[in-house]
Amino acid sequence: MVQPCSPAGGIEIGCGEGPAAAFPAARDTFQAIDEALGVALSKVMFEGPEDELTATHNAQPAILAHSAAVFAALGTGNGGGIGAAGHSLGEYSAYVTAAALDAPEAAKLVRRRGELMQKAGEERPGMMAAVLGLATAQVEAACKEASRQGSVAVAAN
Repeated sequence: MVQPCSPAGGIEIGCGEGPAAAFPAARDTFQAIDEALGVALSKVMFEGPEDELTATHNAQPAILAHSAAVFAALGTGNGGGIGAAGHSLGEYSAYVTAAALDAPEAAKLVRRRGELMQKAGEERPGMMAAVLGLATAQVEAACKEASRQGSVAVAAN
């Protein structure tokens, strides 16, 4: 059985190691992505270090690599019966499953996406929080109150 990378959908050391060991198609996918990126991303995924793996420019292509490798393993010989949909980073995995992008090209795009997001975060540090169980008006009021200390806004509701 293939386990997710982490319960929260993120990335952790060892993510993808099981599929790579068990399925040649998954192993080939990791190798192709490593070659496309020019770095041994799979080694970082399997062995760490954690701070290198969780850096945005590595974490995002690692999550995509895991998804693509699992799809490759599941898709072997199934006649294309697997489909997927995704949002944000997950869109790239969905493109791979739909054969709109191959995994190495998608990894290069996602790597660049991660680099740009990391740079933006360094240039304009901030944070985000998910608020559950409150009415939009309550969240807006809390943001207005917190804005006395700096910029705070509702990003989605």
